[in-house]
Amino acid sequence: PTFDESDPASIEDYLEQCRTINDRGGITSETDKKKTYVKYLNTTGARDAWMGLASYTDSQKKASDFEREILSYFPEVSKRKEGTVAALNRLCKINKGIRMEQEGDLKRFGLSFKGLYAKLSQEPPVITNKEACDKYVGVLNGSF
Repeated sequence: PTFDESDPASIEDYLEQCRTINDRGGITSETDKKKTYVKYLNTTGARDAWMGLASYTDSQKKASDFEREILSYFPEVSKRKEGTVAALNRLCKINKGIRMEQEGDLKRFGLSFKGLYAKLSQEPPVITNKEACDKYVGVLNGSF
């Protein structure tokens, strides 16, 4: 597993890979599971920081508690999971002017848009259906 500290989004993949190692390796001790998470970090500084967290040093805390504490230092991850209007606006800006003959681009834009809209429209909704439709149509070239 690898975690790139300059790319906070990579933390989810790193944690998932460590969980897989623990599962496939038959590691059942919560302490040993937590050790897996720090073992593969690229820098000594990161290892020292993670090993200093309360959920790592407390033998009563589970590996899942340790994961939650780690993720608390990466608010970008929860925002990405929840979706943001800013992310939707960026997606629309990047794809502005899609033409009718760009079927593949339109389908990929639609897939990404749909995923973000699904996150943003959960209770409590951050965006209305009308606002989402206006944003979607605003991306399309006049050829539609």
